[in-house]
Amino acid sequence: MIILENTKYEKYVYGMKAKTLRYLIVLSVFYSISFSQQIEPGKFVSVLKYDHFTGETIYSRDYREEITITDSLHFKYRYVDDITDERGFGFYKQGKKFLNLDFTDITIDYDTLNYFIMDSSISEKDSIKLKFKIRDKEHVLQGARIEYIGNINKIAAGSDNNGNTTIWVSLNNLPGYVRVTYVGYDHVFITLTGPYNKVIQVNMDTPYKLIPKGKALTYSIKEVDIDGFYAKGGTFSEWTFFKREE
Repeated sequence: MIILENTKYEKYVYGMKAKTLRYLIVLSVFYSISFSQQIEPGKFVSVLKYDHFTGETIYSRDYREEITITDSLHFKYRYVDDITDERGFGFYKQGKKFLNLDFTDITIDYDTLNYFIMDSSISEKDSIKLKFKIRDKEHVLQGARIEYIGNINKIAAGSDNNGNTTIWVSLNNLPGYVRVTYVGYDHVFITLTGPYNKVIQVNMDTPYKLIPKGKALTYSIKEVDIDGFYAKGGTFSEWTFFKREE
């Protein structure tokens, strides 16, 4: 009788252990699929070599591919080399071993303006004061040409060694628009209508080609972690590390 009871108890314990083990295995697989491979929002740039222990990074001098995950649905993309600058926007899908980029038209979620108004106030005079700061992504730009084309005449000025310039526009010369030009960069156009003094930062950008709606890129991915991930596909036929930059 005692032997029988012990046997039942042992079977019970063994059954509980087996159930617990199966549960832990399922839970482990679930977490590995659902979380360990998830690419968190950020900008990821292709590199030639990255040391995960020291952080030493070697970039290609000839080309660069950037994938920016902006949120749980959207991405921004850029490929640039010595003759090409392609950019795109859209929706992405990610699985455990793949990343799909489906390109769309630029939506309202993305700010494509190359300038922003730093300050604005209504003018109490018969003219408005426009202060400009001209720069690209890394430097201020000296010698940029700033033109105001109004309904009466045109006013032109150049940026100084700090990238700054100021022009005055008569209220009678409104409405109109500002055109900012610099060799090697796209023109920037700013429409002006009301009697407001403004401080405007202009961010010049190089010409680029927009990737059309309907195009898609598919990558195989692996080893996703906080530093980035390895990808093969798109531009690359070999496994390439995409390092998190921001």
